[in-house]
Amino acid sequence: MAETSRPTPRGGDPPRTALIVAAPGVRTGKLNGFLKRQGYRVPPVSSLGEAVARTRRSLPDVIVVCCAAEGVDLLADLLMEHGRAAVVLAAATPRLAEVVAAVKMGAVDFLDWPPDLGRLKRVLEEQSRLPPVG
Repeated sequence: MAETSRPTPRGGDPPRTALIVAAPGVRTGKLNGFLKRQGYRVPPVSSLGEAVARTRRSLPDVIVVCCAAEGVDLLADLLMEHGRAAVVLAAATPRLAEVVAAVKMGAVDFLDWPPDLGRLKRVLEEQSRLPPVG
């Protein structure tokens, strides 16, 4: 199916955009496929720096960061620049301080890695009911 005809969380609106930011070597193929099936466009991002540059051009509807420490830093940058951002953090072995800092800062959720896709779907559905962040 062509990208433009893909169903989206907001009916006939253009597809929402999701970024996946992961440390080198972290496999994100399953997450990428899941987000696309949910109607998100998922442009490739190869580094945290590239993600920051991309968010300066256009803030995605949701950002999934697969590294807790980088996620907290990215969330702080996005909040300073845009006022809000839908960031979901995921980590295989999160430290409690990172989880608390992210939630206090405004992270949408903090998931184990690999993420529970059912839980992530609920998070995405909640976010899709909110006005776009960009």
